Amino acid sequence: MITLSRDELKKYDFWIGKSAEDVYFSALRAGGWKHVFTGKMPIWASRVRNYFNRTPTSLERVTGDVASRLSGQVQVMLRKLECHEIQTFNKYKRSYRKNQWGTLDPPPLTVPKHCSAKAEHDIVHMGVKETIAIKNSLSGSVYKDETGRYWYQMNAGSSIYHYGNEPENPSVEAAYVSARGQDYAPVFKLVSPDNTGGSVECIITNPKHEDDLVAEKGKIDITKRIVKDAILQGSYNYSDTIQVGLSAHDRHDVKPHVVRLDFYVNPLNRFTPMSQRIFPAKDGTQAHSQYLATQE
Repeated sequence: MITLSRDELKKYDFWIGKSAEDVYFSALRAGGWKHVFTGKMPIWASRVRNYFNRTPTSLERVTGDVASRLSGQVQVMLRKLECHEIQTFNKYKRSYRKNQWGTLDPPPLTVPKHCSAKAEHDIVHMGVKETIAIKNSLSGSVYKDETGRYWYQMNAGSSIYHYGNEPENPSVEAAYVSARGQDYAPVFKLVSPDNTGGSVECIITNPKHEDDLVAEKGKIDITKRIVKDAILQGSYNYSDTIQVGLSAHDRHDVKPHVVRLDFYVNPLNRFTPMSQRIFPAKDGTQAHSQYLATQE
């Protein structure tokens, strides 16, 4: 296996001829994508990101109790946010007067053992919009694909970029669709975190406007329901909202994206393993790697 350094990962010239698997594991060794793309996100990285997007062929929905545990484990930002909220409540609501035994009463809320003593900067300064997004990001339904990988169904409001026209007011439209529910949305949006801080993504049609793809323990072939439109399809996320937050997702995935039919440079087959996906010297529009590397 070929390993790229953190500096090499920043330049597309070093990706050419390498497999998506090699680049993925190199990013993993570097500590994740946030340690690779620390400044402005290069457009070329956004264009070729679907080389990391592995698409499932079938999904089996896990039971509610399992889904609840899995969702709790994968929602990294939510756990950090809840820790900060508990610690903040204790800070301002705790009595600092000594009791009759000459000691301080314990804080009103118990801080979970996994909580850090001090919250991260991004958590402390998280705005209302991002807080709401973190707390309402998942629907609660979880599926397992044919390889054993878990997929998490997102809140219906997160699917607004995957059908119809480009949203004019994303926040308002997402809130409206979220309030209406998944049975209102024409597609399901599923993500699967990949340990880099990012996630693979799959968009599946919802022709009968249902709340879930299938009943608990039910299995479904999704090959004919995957959205493959060049603009509306699912795309790999370098920064997944539930893993690293909405701000990072906007910076690494939303802002670099250009709504254009020929924007993405995709692997020929969306179902092939990453080891068989080799980054090309030229993309579908015949733009050379030097062009890709300089377009920021």
